[in-house]
Amino acid sequence: MATPVLPALGLFVLAGTLAAPDLPPVSPESPYPEAKAALLQAGWTAVPPGPGARTSPDDDELVCGEGYQASCSATFRHGDRLLCLSLDGTAAPPAVSGISEGEC
Repeated sequence: MATPVLPALGLFVLAGTLAAPDLPPVSPESPYPEAKAALLQAGWTAVPPGPGARTSPDDDELVCGEGYQASCSATFRHGDRLLCLSLDGTAAPPAVSGISEGEC
C-alpha cells in the first residue's frame, strides 16, 4: 500500500515546484536597483503604473508619495503572477522595505 503513495507524493511535489517560478534573491533592505536587476534577470517584467501616478524620474515603474517619509512601490509580473515591492523612498537609492504577492 505504501508503494503507490510515494510516487504519487513525488509527482505532486514536482508538479508544485514546476508550477510556480522561483523568486529571485530579493530581500528587505536590498537597494532597489539591485532588486530590479535581479527580478529582470529572472524573467520578471516591470508593470507600468496607471495614468496620473506620481513616478520616479529615474524609474518610470516606481510610484512614490510625497513628503518627509515618502514611500514608493513597484509591481513586477512573471506570467500571471504579480509581486509588489514596497520601498523606503527616503533612502538613497530607495531600499526594499517589503515584498508581497499581488499588485501594489
